[in-house]
Amino acid sequence: MMRDGVYLIDRKFTVRRVVMRCPAPLKTHGVSTHNATLLDGEMVVDDLADGTQKRRFLVYDCVSVFGEKLVEKPFIERFDKIQRLVVDPRNVFLLDAGKSGAYDFTEEPFSVRRKDFAPLSGTKKFIEEFIPKLTHECDGLIFQPSRAGYENGTMQVRIGAFLNPDTVYGPSVTIQVTKLTNITKD
Repeated sequence: MMRDGVYLIDRKFTVRRVVMRCPAPLKTHGVSTHNATLLDGEMVVDDLADGTQKRRFLVYDCVSVFGEKLVEKPFIERFDKIQRLVVDPRNVFLLDAGKSGAYDFTEEPFSVRRKDFAPLSGTKKFIEEFIPKLTHECDGLIFQPSRAGYENGTMQVRIGAFLNPDTVYGPSVTIQVTKLTNITKD
């Protein structure tokens, strides 16, 4: 997100500018919009109950915010900044602007929210209860150490022990893992 707009960069490094508002939390940064904020996430398409589809950008990491590099900060701190500095100010703006009619956010190409994460101890519940309720396709799970710095990219690993193959996805599943070293119980 830059002062002059929001840009999406895909895995092939194709850059697209999109029209949407990303206000900054004025009390902490003294500016009206985000600038030099880089988020990592995924675009999903939700199948809604009425038969329509809606795009959502699920943010799962924050590389920088207002020019502050966060790659060395622990994930749990970066994850908090996503909600506090990006999602919450945007939701407040959209609520206020929607009430007054000053901005029609229904014209935006997608909505934005933070991706849900759960502690490792909640993996079974996440698979059995949360994933079946998703309204978009699920690629697998991301195991993210809470104290780790940012690392781009993913590593494909075959893991079957976490799943009941007859009831969840079939005989095996590919799970995206960002890193499986130095795992601690948080």
